[in-house]
Amino acid sequence: MTTITANCAPFDPGSIHTISAITHPAKIARSRVVAKPLRTASLATPRKAVCTSGSNNVVRVRDALAEPLPTEVARVAIELVGGPDDVAKLAADALRAVAPRCTGALVDALLDTERDDKLRRRLPGILAAGLPELAAWGLWRGMADPSFEVRYRCSMVLAQLAADDHLGPLDPEEVFEYVRKELLVEPDEWKARKLEEDPVIAAEAEGDVGLAHVFRVLGLVLPAEPLRVALHAVQTDDASLRGMALEYLESILPPDVRAQLWPLIDGTGETDTGMHPVVTADSASSSNEFLKKMRKVHPHIFDKTHLRNSG
Repeated sequence: MTTITANCAPFDPGSIHTISAITHPAKIARSRVVAKPLRTASLATPRKAVCTSGSNNVVRVRDALAEPLPTEVARVAIELVGGPDDVAKLAADALRAVAPRCTGALVDALLDTERDDKLRRRLPGILAAGLPELAAWGLWRGMADPSFEVRYRCSMVLAQLAADDHLGPLDPEEVFEYVRKELLVEPDEWKARKLEEDPVIAAEAEGDVGLAHVFRVLGLVLPAEPLRVALHAVQTDDASLRGMALEYLESILPPDVRAQLWPLIDGTGETDTGMHPVVTADSASSSNEFLKKMRKVHPHIFDKTHLRNSG
């Protein structure tokens, strides 16, 4: 299996038009993916030995992970991220500090589904500090992970990259197709989706995590803030709020996506009201109108969504 950290040809970010346009990470230069040793081998070797020994001595591991990490220790530190919580926290913090120098190794680990789910779900948050182009490449492919929680964590960081203007353009149809597949689950499986309590990962204050994930992914190609507001609105008991949000969603979502989504957010069971929107630049105008109306009629909802988003 060829990994991202194998020898690579020079990578030209300007040649990428969409995230999926990169056919294989071997196009990314080794010099941009793998760190050059930051300390001599004589110092790195004992630190590596401590990390690979399976030591549960937090003090010893903390010393071994002292910043900055040499490349060979960074690779071992990735494995520690899947270990006991106290050690994993130390490893995650140390890796964030050098993430731009070991983004490729982090992506390799994320995409290796033979590794433990606990390790993989903790890696997206570290990749957030890595090289944006390569991190986005790996995170988008991480969205195909068999674990819902890994996919959920990947979408969180992709949304963060998009908000920071570090996410390249995505093909809307590619994103909608992902959402269609994400929604193709049995109702019992959908209801069973939840996040494991993990002290290494910041806690999230989201109700229906399945809906939160889907709306976040849609926000990669549709205006993100109106979708956050709409998601909060459809999860309330306020008929006026829900009605405005459903009307907005009906105006911007492709009919088939809406048909799959509606039973999850609208108790009426109706999946089509006759409107058949086409997602174009007009979505921005529709979104602006929706936000303007919500600010006028239900201004309190913005306090809640902003607090959640900043947390």
